[in-house]
Amino acid sequence: MVIWGARRGRGDAEKRIWGSWRFADGGRRAIVKIMTPSLHPMLSDEQCSQFSRDGCLLVTGLLDATDLEWLRSIFDVCFDPGYTDREIKRRHVGETVDGKAVPAHIDGPSESFPELGEQPCFSRFVAIAQQLLGEGAEFRGDYMVLTPGGYEAPTPWHQDQAHEDPRYRYREVSIRIPLQDATEENGCMHFVPGSHLGVVLPHVKIDAPGDGLSALGQEHWSANGLPMPCPAGGATVYHSYMLHYAGPNRTDTASRAYVVVFGVPPRKLSHPLVFGWQH
Repeated sequence: MVIWGARRGRGDAEKRIWGSWRFADGGRRAIVKIMTPSLHPMLSDEQCSQFSRDGCLLVTGLLDATDLEWLRSIFDVCFDPGYTDREIKRRHVGETVDGKAVPAHIDGPSESFPELGEQPCFSRFVAIAQQLLGEGAEFRGDYMVLTPGGYEAPTPWHQDQAHEDPRYRYREVSIRIPLQDATEENGCMHFVPGSHLGVVLPHVKIDAPGDGLSALGQEHWSANGLPMPCPAGGATVYHSYMLHYAGPNRTDTASRAYVVVFGVPPRKLSHPLVFGWQH
């Protein structure tokens, strides 16, 4: 798989527009974001073609050292149970199983810290989404993931579309920004190139921290998937139909990632699908 670097762009005027965050109960609540709707292209034509073909892309140089330091400070506050100045939607923070820490999540950190949407790097995320999905791409939500060092259980192969409403077809992209170098040793993302062009595969619920879905055929996907290591300051970008997996963290240090999701309005299907695992 050919991996291309990115050109860094900068925007001009900023404009306040509305985005929304999708909650577990299926509802959406409007939030205000500072987003830059028109930017110099962030991606080359080759990168856009790769994304159309493979459904995944490595983009480097999105965040500089200052961006990373600021984002890490927000991340650490969000995962600090002692921080109570703002309401934060924490899941599994501080929890253990058999005496070992488990992966923890923050849902919608930009609701607690609207400053996330006001950073220059956020405008770059918007530009990437608009290049890949069109100018109608809008902010759908964000979350943070912390995987403790020594956590041996991988995140199974799955499609994000399997979590969505089966009455609609969604076109979304996730931009996953590791706050340290993401390597195979600490659980970088893996993808099955081209799998976004297919259907939503059968999934089953699993008893694990997080969303808990696993696509059938794990061994097959492992044999066909490819790792995509990502340096700090870069991002892995992937389609909502893309089969993806995160490996175990075999290092002594926690891995941290911030994920931003963009999408276009979903299209209602004339014949709804049936996702039995949602019942």
